[in-house]
Amino acid sequence: MNKKHIINERRHKVAELYLKGWPQFKIAEITGVTQAQVSFDLKHLSKQWQASAMIDIDKIKARELAKLNRLEREYCEGWEKSKEFQIREKRKYRDAQLEEVNKETIETCGDPRFLDGILKCIAKREEILGYGPPSKKAIDVDLKMERTIDTLSEGTLDLILNRIIQQNYESYPEATTDKGSAGWPEEG
Repeated sequence: MNKKHIINERRHKVAELYLKGWPQFKIAEITGVTQAQVSFDLKHLSKQWQASAMIDIDKIKARELAKLNRLEREYCEGWEKSKEFQIREKRKYRDAQLEEVNKETIETCGDPRFLDGILKCIAKREEILGYGPPSKKAIDVDLKMERTIDTLSEGTLDLILNRIIQQNYESYPEATTDKGSAGWPEEG
């Protein structure tokens, strides 16, 4: 067996035990490696799982978007058809015999249920892609946060703001320029 095969088998065993809830030191004993190696293997596995989950989510989104596109096309076709002139026939009978047929052409303005279906497709697409209007829950959280912020002192708000700015500097070091972080002058 080559080295890659051995590592893959060990990582498979590490994953199996980890998912059963075993602690890292026990996994290390069982697999015959150090706890540090188990930790490294778990980091590697975690990256693989995340990448796999993203691919799966993207596939699911793509499939759902394709269904929505088809449904929206059908609604559009139905809308166009509902706007066409319609011919109504009025039949008159006398003594169970057809006596007369009158044809009447009616101009229609379209069935609004098709437009409603199109709007629902658009809203669902926005939801899947994550760029629709904020949800009521998000608005409620924003309002609660706003009320909480209103009760904080100016000094506390400054402290929070400085921490947020510092975290952004640490998260995006490439934004640092000669004039200080993110192009802002350094404090004196």
